[in-house]
Amino acid sequence: MKKMLCLAIIIFATAVGINAQSFKTGYFLDNYLFSYEINPAARPADTRGFVGIGIDNICVGANGNVGLDSFLFPVTVDGKKALVTGLNENVDADTFLGGLKDNNRICTDVSLNLLGFGFSGERYFCTVELNVRANVMASVPKDVFTILKTAGDRDGTYSINGVELGTTDYLELVTGYSYRISDRVSVGGRVKFLAGAADGYMCFDSINATSGTDLEYNTSGSLDLYALGQTMTPDENGNFNPDFDVDPRNLRPGGYGFAFDLGVEASFMEENRLELSASILDLGGIFWRRGCHAISDCSGRIGAETEGQDSFPGLFRVETSDASDFIGIGTKANLGVKYRFSDMFSAGVLASSGIGRYSVTEARIGASFSPWRCLSLAASGGVNNYGTSIGCGLSFRVPGISLFVGTDSVITSFTPEFIPIRKLNTRVNAGLAIAF
Repeated sequence: MKKMLCLAIIIFATAVGINAQSFKTGYFLDNYLFSYEINPAARPADTRGFVGIGIDNICVGANGNVGLDSFLFPVTVDGKKALVTGLNENVDADTFLGGLKDNNRICTDVSLNLLGFGFSGERYFCTVELNVRANVMASVPKDVFTILKTAGDRDGTYSINGVELGTTDYLELVTGYSYRISDRVSVGGRVKFLAGAADGYMCFDSINATSGTDLEYNTSGSLDLYALGQTMTPDENGNFNPDFDVDPRNLRPGGYGFAFDLGVEASFMEENRLELSASILDLGGIFWRRGCHAISDCSGRIGAETEGQDSFPGLFRVETSDASDFIGIGTKANLGVKYRFSDMFSAGVLASSGIGRYSVTEARIGASFSPWRCLSLAASGGVNNYGTSIGCGLSFRVPGISLFVGTDSVITSFTPEFIPIRKLNTRVNAGLAIAF
C-alpha cells in the first residue's frame, strides 16, 4: 500500500502548496488602490498615480470543502501526544472517513505583482503591471481514502470516478486604461500578454480495485502536461515518466497568449450616490506549443509479495508527443451595486462567477466606513460553492504611501505551526506602494 499512500499524499500536498480570483472585499473598500482588478473601469480615488515593486500587491487564496482537521488527528501513543494522519492505525476508520466529503476538493491561487505603476489625467487612468499567477486544484473522491484505510481489512470491490489534479502557472504583462465618458459613466479595459510556465491536468476517469489479501487494481485516465517548452517523449518501453529532466539550456515559456478585462461603471441619483458596476475578466488563454498527452491503462496487484517493488508499471503511456493546445485561464464575471449614504458610509452587493477548472461562484454583501480621508475600513459577508465567510479590509493612505491589507474570510483556528485547521475558504490581500 505504500505506493498508493504516496500517491494520495502527493496529490494533496501539491494542492495545498499554492486558482486566481480577486480580493472581493476590496470592492467595498474606499481608496483601495487595486480596485481596477475587480473592474477595469474603476480608478482609485484621490490618487494621481502610484509605483510599486514586489510588495505592492500580493494575493493568496484558497477554497475547499475540507480542511486540515479532516486529515490530521491528535492521539496518545505510549503516553505521548502526537498528531497523525487519518491513515494511522491509532485513528478509527469510521472517525477518519466520517469527516470526509464524497468528493474532497481544494483550489488555491497565488498572485504576485513584481512591478507596477499607474498615472492619471482629468478623465483617464492608466496602469502597467508585471504579475506572476499560479493556480492549483485537486479533487479526490472519498472512496480513494476508503481503499487506503480499509484495504486488507475489509474485502470488497471499489469503483472510483473523477480523481483530478490540475495546475496553471504563468507570467503576465498587463496594460490598463480607464476613461470617464461623462460625470456618470466610466469604461475601461486591460490587455494581458501571457507567457506560460506550466499547465498540467491529470484525470483518472475510473479506478477499479478489489480488496482482499492483496489489492488488485486497474485504472483509466489521461494526463496533459505542458511545461517550459519541453518536448516529453516516451522511454524505450513506450511509457511516460512525469519526472522528466529539464535542460536549463531549453528553458523558455511553454506557450504564449492574450487575455482581456472589460468593465463599465455607471452612477445614478443625486450626487451619484448609486453606483452600478459590471466587468468580465481574463477573457482569453494560452496556446501551449509543446507538451505531452498520455493515457493511463495500468493494472496490477499490491500485496506482501510486491512490497518494495514497482507496483505501478506503465502508469501513463504516451499517446501523442510534441502536443499543442489552447487552454483558457478561467474567465470571470462581476456584477455589483453600491449606495453611498454619506461621505463616511457606503454599502453594497457583489456577485461573481467564473468558468474553468478553478472557478468559484460567490455572492457578497459589504459596507465601508471612512472616518477620515486617509483611512477606510470595510467588512463583508459572502457565500459561495465552498461555504460562507466573513471578510474585512483596511486602506491607509497619506501623501507618498498607500497601505492596504484584508481578507475575504477571517480564519480563527490554527495549529501551533500557524496552519489553518478548518476548511479553506479565504483570500488574503496586502500591499504597500508609493502613491502620489
